[in-house]
Amino acid sequence: MLPTIAIDEIWGIGRRWAVKLNGLGIMTAADLRDAEPKAIRQALNVMGERIVYELRGEACLLLEAIAPKKNIMCSRSFGRMVTRKEKLLKAIACYATRAAEKLRGQNSRCGGLHVFLQTNRFQPHLPQYRNSCTWSFLCSTSDSREIIRAAQQCIGSLFQTGFQYQKVGVMLMDISPDDCIQQSLLKAAAGGRSDVLMNLVDRLNAQMGRDTIRFAARGLNQNWQMRQQKRSPRYTT
Repeated sequence: MLPTIAIDEIWGIGRRWAVKLNGLGIMTAADLRDAEPKAIRQALNVMGERIVYELRGEACLLLEAIAPKKNIMCSRSFGRMVTRKEKLLKAIACYATRAAEKLRGQNSRCGGLHVFLQTNRFQPHLPQYRNSCTWSFLCSTSDSREIIRAAQQCIGSLFQTGFQYQKVGVMLMDISPDDCIQQSLLKAAAGGRSDVLMNLVDRLNAQMGRDTIRFAARGLNQNWQMRQQKRSPRYTT
């Protein structure tokens, strides 16, 4: 297949690089694969050299590319403006649940979270407000219940009446591997029944479909969710 792929169709090769490679007589992916890596490095840079090795089947992933995330963010814009505190609490519970799932997916725990909410800055004729809140756990956790509870308490302190909110989000911080947790003198050790319960919830949702098991804090009527009727198809995901 490589002889049929033009050089500018390779992921990582931009328009300027394609012009340079064409000037060297490299027109296809096969030409680049057979080129001298050091020469490509001189013409482009070390990333160009890595592409040559990748085309030869040698993985050149950086350590950072496969390392666990240091922060996990989950936020969305609402499909319609939200003015009621109850809906904001449900929305942040939904996003906190998703962030916690990602956290457990990489076998980590978080030591704190950051919650923000804001109005629509693109409608300056409306009253504007934006604020954020940070929460620290006594002991790092991956329990969705604790994360939801903390996120909702943050929303409770941030919410003000008289505004039409357009976006809310949560970011998990101070992430560390779940086998290397600093314990607290003021709270029992993390794990035990909490880990068993969260693993069961994740396994059921993986086997039977997302949200087969959900937390009641998220509510049932989620008419605040963002509009996705015109989203492009995601055939591979």
